Amino acid sequence: MNSVKNGVGITVARGARPLTEQQLRTLEAQLASELERLMPRSADGTSLMPAVTGSHHPEAMEVAIRNFPAGYRRKAMHLLAALGRIGSGNYGICAGCFTPIAFERLEVIPETAWCRRCSPTGPREGRPVA
Repeated sequence: MNSVKNGVGITVARGARPLTEQQLRTLEAQLASELERLMPRSADGTSLMPAVTGSHHPEAMEVAIRNFPAGYRRKAMHLLAALGRIGSGNYGICAGCFTPIAFERLEVIPETAWCRRCSPTGPREGRPVA
């Protein structure tokens, strides 16, 4: 058998490793930093970030996304969704096969919800992201 049940009853690939607490915090900081970079500023130049990251509620995220410049909305949506998955405990688990996503992949694409195998864009030549 190539799969086992994890602690919450989800079948995962044998040998798949969930994120450590340190890896999770590192990726959360990376997501927040990227979101901060994209985040619009108030009239006095203050970032609107604290109002968003303190809440993982879908309504707050939806309102926050509307405040982003048009060119950044899609990226912001993915970053906010990833922060929401951290808040709900689902971050780092593939939305397709429910196995842990490799830390190396999340380091490169921290907002992804997909492992390389299940990625909607599929694995790409010259893009060896685990």
